[in-house]
Amino acid sequence: MTSLTVPDASRIVGASQAYDAALDTDAFVALLTPDVRFRFGSSAELHGREAVHASVQKLFDSMTHIQHTTRKLLVDATQIFLQADVEFTPKQGAPLTFPYVNVLTVEPAGLISEYLIHIDISPLTGRRG
Repeated sequence: MTSLTVPDASRIVGASQAYDAALDTDAFVALLTPDVRFRFGSSAELHGREAVHASVQKLFDSMTHIQHTTRKLLVDATQIFLQADVEFTPKQGAPLTFPYVNVLTVEPAGLISEYLIHIDISPLTGRRG
């Protein structure tokens, strides 16, 4: 892949969202480069698949359901900009829906090298700020 197309971006985003819905950490992390930079909300930036795997697994272990609704998808040569909503259903609690924006940088091989999730999940975690 030399330059991202809308179908490329749709495939990548669709796979990411499907693996979230399936709570499949291994499949999710397989979308990433080995040296990926990953940031979820205001959490510290993570580096590498292993660190992302541990963090995502912790989230998935606390959920019974995750469902995404895409609102807008924009693409340039190497980046995907996604505006969406996500519904989290925690094991202990009722479903909560949050708006978010992702910025993904995609390498020519089609793997994500930078995965930024701009979201405030403080109502889910009980933390403010």
